[in-house]
Amino acid sequence: MSKIFHYLHEQVIGSTRYERIDSQVVECILDRELESYRLSVDESDKRVLVAFDGELLFGGLPKNAHIVRCQTLGAVACDFASMQKNQDNHHIYTQAESNYHIGNKVTVDIWRYFILLPNGMAVVRKYKDEDLSPIYVIINVSTNKKEEKFVQWGTTSS
Repeated sequence: MSKIFHYLHEQVIGSTRYERIDSQVVECILDRELESYRLSVDESDKRVLVAFDGELLFGGLPKNAHIVRCQTLGAVACDFASMQKNQDNHHIYTQAESNYHIGNKVTVDIWRYFILLPNGMAVVRKYKDEDLSPIYVIINVSTNKKEEKFVQWGTTSS
């Protein structure tokens, strides 16, 4: 398979072809970006390469998953007044440890992950720009009868 499946921050779900540099390294440019990424991916690996911007959840990846690369994209901020809150006690609804309340702004660090995923499901978290509300994403990897890999993305909100 020579595709990387991606769900990047504030972008639509998609896939991009990557180029194999040698038996251990691939290179890709994700949609709408100029930066290229060189990733260590063995050519005999049968797992699917996935990229997403957000956070990993404890226990959210299957056992045979492998994080190839992780890098910060910086922080996303919104006004504290527009932050999604729990209506019962008015505490910040998100549980991210990287939330900062500075004056009237709240920020969350966004990370880009490149992960090799086996068949099965993984669960990760993304954030909306306007109110930093969490979006839980289910990544479902499957194989058809022709041994082609497919990735389906499901979210808790749109």
